[in-house]
Amino acid sequence: NSKEITNSKEILKQTFCKYTLFGFVSFIGIIPLTLENILTATSGSNFLKLGPSEAVMYSADLLSFFLPSVLHPVFGNITTNIYSNFSGNISENTMFIGYTVIFLSLFAAYRLKGNKHVKFWLIAALSFSLISLGPLLHVNGKTSFTEFNTTVPLPYLVLYYVIPFLDNCRTTGRFFVIASLSFAVLVGYGTTELLKSNRINKKVSAIVITGLIIFECLAVPVSLSPVDEPSFYKEISQDKDNYALLEIPATKDYLAGSTIIYYQTIHGKPVVGNWAARYPSTARDFELKTPVVRELTYLQPFTDDILDQDINEVGTSILNYYNISYIVLHTNYMNDGDIDFIEKLIQKTLNTERKTYEKDSLIVYHVKKEPLKSFMILKDGWNQLEHISGKPARWISDNATILIHSDSVRNVTLNVQAFSFYSPRTLEIYNNEDLQGRQAITTDFSSMSVPISLKKGDNLILLHVPEGSESPSEIPELNSKDDNRELSIAVQKIQLT
Repeated sequence: NSKEITNSKEILKQTFCKYTLFGFVSFIGIIPLTLENILTATSGSNFLKLGPSEAVMYSADLLSFFLPSVLHPVFGNITTNIYSNFSGNISENTMFIGYTVIFLSLFAAYRLKGNKHVKFWLIAALSFSLISLGPLLHVNGKTSFTEFNTTVPLPYLVLYYVIPFLDNCRTTGRFFVIASLSFAVLVGYGTTELLKSNRINKKVSAIVITGLIIFECLAVPVSLSPVDEPSFYKEISQDKDNYALLEIPATKDYLAGSTIIYYQTIHGKPVVGNWAARYPSTARDFELKTPVVRELTYLQPFTDDILDQDINEVGTSILNYYNISYIVLHTNYMNDGDIDFIEKLIQKTLNTERKTYEKDSLIVYHVKKEPLKSFMILKDGWNQLEHISGKPARWISDNATILIHSDSVRNVTLNVQAFSFYSPRTLEIYNNEDLQGRQAITTDFSSMSVPISLKKGDNLILLHVPEGSESPSEIPELNSKDDNRELSIAVQKIQLT
């Protein structure tokens, strides 16, 4: 007995060492591909981590393991109503592998219960199936049961907090991919055992098993996305010049955004906005802070922002400055009201030439080139636009910048209306790193005027607060525990005279 125990310990030790080495080598191998994600996940601005509700929404439903896909030509009409109760979407919540696969896997587990390889694949299949169910049990779309709204926690809930980076995973149902691999191996074992019997015709049995698996997983007709090539994109693909497109409504509509990403593979030009699964909180800053781009991207009237300038005068210059040569309206993703609104907005404020591609559901505006006029654009360090005392305002933390593009060398006065958060602070204004003025800003709105010499072209204006910023959540008397912004000074109006 002692010899058997020693042998078992030695086998266990060898197995542990083997898999540890395999894991270490695998980890080293994937580091170059995942290093950026690891750095993001461990940073203070981890945009990969979504809310816990996402993990619940995109978990597998228990019924989905036993219901044929909605794409099945025979059972699809029956299961569609049930699948409509599930959370997530059809692509993520279809887990059905077929009753033939389940039967053969159970048959393998029963007939080969002493086989260590079968045990391994059975444990893997069951474990990953369980993990794919997510943190809470879903049954027919419900996660709470009885009149007490009882929930059933599952192992993934523990793993979510224990395994590093797992909290960045949104679609827990995808763990079933590993379970599917395990079931495939078990089907091989089960089929082999079944065909060992002399009572059955092996060829006929193989054909029947294959036919049943194919039938249960059948999706006819195959759902495909159209692969079209709009003539406009083919035209500009031949253009060697480099410029950007502003596609509408790429930022507001997921389907439009994903389609436009495909179109980008045709023309190869930069595109303003668009979609990504996850992106930093600052990724939309250009669209949200840049006049004209903001209104076009978000299909909204011109916003009264803190920059005092006539957008009708400088709109074309701003698009020219950023080398945005075309505004493309995808009318099949827009309603008539949106199309009418955006066309009137473009025609009123921009110097463009209109062309219609009816077959491709496109309206294209070519932004004409003209000498750049003077304009201002908010750059880094600005919080979202809000209204204070009925007027538009933006908070800054320690620093914020403004780009002033001047069409000539000239002397101007920069006028700023601002007030300090919670306690008085000092506001310093720099022009291209040269201090232009300094003034104490109280907790009431006050005006600051600073003479500035602008050179022709770009001038970067820095607003700096030496005392730094404070978070409302850290000041008990404000009762703003959820406001974690770092605030110093609110700016309500910026004007050049």
